[in-house]
Amino acid sequence: MQTKRFASKLVQRCYPLPCLESILWQPSPEGYYTCIDLPPLLSDQVLIPCISIPFEQAVFRACLSNGKMPSNTNNAQDTWQLQTGKADSQSVNSNPSVSTHVDYFHIHKELGQPVLRLDLNVKKAPENYLIVLAITSKLTDATDDHTSSTKNSLDIPPRSQMQAPALIRDRICSPTCVGMVLDHYGLLDDAIHLVKDCYDSTNDMYGVWPVNIGAASRRGCLAAVECFSQYAEVCALLDQGIPLICSIQFTKNSLSHAPLKETTGHLVVLTAVNSDHVQVYDPAAKTHTAVSRHYSRSEFFDAWINNMGVAYVLVPFM
Repeated sequence: MQTKRFASKLVQRCYPLPCLESILWQPSPEGYYTCIDLPPLLSDQVLIPCISIPFEQAVFRACLSNGKMPSNTNNAQDTWQLQTGKADSQSVNSNPSVSTHVDYFHIHKELGQPVLRLDLNVKKAPENYLIVLAITSKLTDATDDHTSSTKNSLDIPPRSQMQAPALIRDRICSPTCVGMVLDHYGLLDDAIHLVKDCYDSTNDMYGVWPVNIGAASRRGCLAAVECFSQYAEVCALLDQGIPLICSIQFTKNSLSHAPLKETTGHLVVLTAVNSDHVQVYDPAAKTHTAVSRHYSRSEFFDAWINNMGVAYVLVPFM
């Protein structure tokens, strides 16, 4: 697992995880773009790109190439594309080396010289930005080292997705979690508007990762999709007052006391890690008062860390 982060100077000082450097934006017919050289991507690895531009709305397109990026990336044999923000989300490419999914690229055959191009539909080059490129394995078999715990538990405003209208209540775990964290920071303007802002019409989904990152960014956050491999790095963020929105999966009855018996994809807010349990705000609880829960530390590790370890990291910008 590895992560490359690029940020403007001011963002580097505000974001809690280390960023490499700023990058060069170049003009394009649609806006601005940048190209980033990546380390070799191995079979069964996943590349998750995201970008955060505080207080702005931006649609970005990510194009992955093996070797030199072609000037025309449309339908090129060795390029694969993702598009975020209520537009065509995936490209069709007959080359099976990489498959594109709603949120990420899945590598099926090693790419020796990968290059990622990010295109933004903006009128001027962004002054403040955060680019996070998370590289992880589709499935891992990590073991909790049991050496790290948080000093305290964060207290955030609980919110149940099950209190929303019946038509959407089973589909909005992601914006509900984003709303809890924004409310924790005093940045939640309107919960209903946030849910609408997180909706991706192309995929008919409320949980597309970069769309939720964009919604949080427009409300004044630096936001990113990060991947974690141990509780130690997680506890360091929690102890700074930063709750994490974790993407979990688990089979039937493998996460004790969860309101969902099983899931292929659900988001919860992690607020504390103790020696034998974690404190989680689970929006699938039936009521607001039932949202805060304790789950087994080891069961949650398997549901989260061993399923890519994906989490949204949101922090106020300045």
